[in-house]
Amino acid sequence: MGESAKLQSHQAQNNRRTMLIKGACIAMLMAVLGGCASVSTRSPEEIVAERATERWAGLIKGDFAKAYQYNTPGYKGMVSQQRFQESRGRDGRVSDASAYKVTCETKDKCIARMKLTAFAPMISGSGKGAMEVMTYVDETWLLEEGQWWHFERI
Repeated sequence: MGESAKLQSHQAQNNRRTMLIKGACIAMLMAVLGGCASVSTRSPEEIVAERATERWAGLIKGDFAKAYQYNTPGYKGMVSQQRFQESRGRDGRVSDASAYKVTCETKDKCIARMKLTAFAPMISGSGKGAMEVMTYVDETWLLEEGQWWHFERI
C-alpha cells in the first residue's frame, strides 16, 4: 500500500471515530437535557404541602380511596384500603385543613404541620351544639421512588 493510500485510510478511520464520538456526545446531551425537563422546579416543601393538603381534602370529604393513595408503598402493601377506611371511623368533625408549615429535616424526610379546623361537641346544657376549634398536627412525609408519601404507623 502506498503512502497516499495509507494516509487516506488513516483519515477515513479518524473521520469514523470523530463521527462516533460526536454522535455519542449528542446522545448524552439529549439525555441530560431530557432529564432536566422532567425535574420539578418546586421545592420539596411546596410538593409536600400540596400533597398533604390534598390528602386531608380526601379525608374531610370521606374519600378514603383518595386519601389512602398518599400513604407510603410499604404501608399500602401491609394495610388494605378497607382497613385504612375502617381505622378512620365515621368522625367527620374536621371541616378544613391546610399546610401551615413544612420543614424538611433531610433530603428524604419532611414534617408537615397541618392546621385543622374542627367542630368540638360542647357540654350538654351549654346551649351550643358544637364549637369551632383550630388545632395543629404534625405529619411525617418520606421521599420514596421519586414521590413524597405520608408515613403512617401500622
